[in-house]
Amino acid sequence: MVSVASLASRAFDRLNAGLTDAVKACTLTHTTQGAYDPVTGTYTTVTTTTTGRAIFDVSRPIADAFPAYVAGPADKLAILEGLDFAPVETDTLTIASVDHTIKAVADIAGAGSTFSVVIA
Repeated sequence: MVSVASLASRAFDRLNAGLTDAVKACTLTHTTQGAYDPVTGTYTTVTTTTTGRAIFDVSRPIADAFPAYVAGPADKLAILEGLDFAPVETDTLTIASVDHTIKAVADIAGAGSTFSVVIA
């Protein structure tokens, strides 16, 4: 049986073959609070990154993918694949050296490998 991750990867490959500027390399950065340091009185920060690929979904409005989300003027819809972990709201997504904040996440097909996100 073919996995959703494999299908997404092939779809991105085919899109990239036909439209070379459509598929972008991306880096997802997730930051969490680490252990408390009693000497400094602060918590450490743990940062985890993964790389994958992204395409901007300009074919449909954000409301079609995220009906409950109220989109702002700077919000964009993107589809991500090839990441080692799932994005969450407030993660940073870097595409073409531009940092974006993830505002909403949907797991496409519920497989944990391809995601639709709203970024700003």
